[in-house]
Amino acid sequence: MKKSLLFLAILSGLAAHTYAQVTVTPEFGFLTTKFSAYTTDNGMRNSLNYDWQIGPRGGIAFDIPIGSKGFSVEPGLFYNSKMIRVVDENSMMRSDLKMSMSNAELPINLKYSWSIREYTGKLFVFATPYVSYSFSGRRTGDITVKQPTVSIKQIDDKINFKSGATQELKPLDYGAYVGFGYQFQMGFQLKMTYGVGMSNLSVVPGASLKSSSMFGLSAGFVLGRKIAGRFY
Repeated sequence: MKKSLLFLAILSGLAAHTYAQVTVTPEFGFLTTKFSAYTTDNGMRNSLNYDWQIGPRGGIAFDIPIGSKGFSVEPGLFYNSKMIRVVDENSMMRSDLKMSMSNAELPINLKYSWSIREYTGKLFVFATPYVSYSFSGRRTGDITVKQPTVSIKQIDDKINFKSGATQELKPLDYGAYVGFGYQFQMGFQLKMTYGVGMSNLSVVPGASLKSSSMFGLSAGFVLGRKIAGRFY
């Protein structure tokens, strides 16, 4: 009985210690995304590359330490907006359209941190699998008809992510990030990420659309530290 009570006491102490070290970090910044795509026509693959587009990114992350060697797991919930700009022109018409997709993203950082010296700031690196879901999107821009007379049509409509005959894009995306950052002694931190989307968002047979490259920069402030500048 005494051994059981002692074991429970040790577990309770470890849980309390871990809970005391959990920190919460609100983050805000931006994400630049470059989409790549291809279509298949008569067995020939035609590649498409789009320009970099920038959108906001923000959310909250929970840093949960693993042991006492600087390793931690950092799950989070983020919002980001990924955008695609498509410009097409020929002798008959010109179109300039932008598609924006609002996403809820669930990253899980696998993180390692180390102090420069005791009670000062720390560096950290991380690798992150993520899953995101597009809950809304819009298509905006204009289409200019050149012949027989010039006319301009303004475009502003929703992108349909729902499954069915009218579905335009798949809502589910997944991929990975890697990155590094620095956390200052007072808790302010800067973080840079690079990511790759791995899910094909196209619903067209023989076609592909992926967020092939993503660069992000964000700033945050760490909440919940018991001793300023001291890290596990």
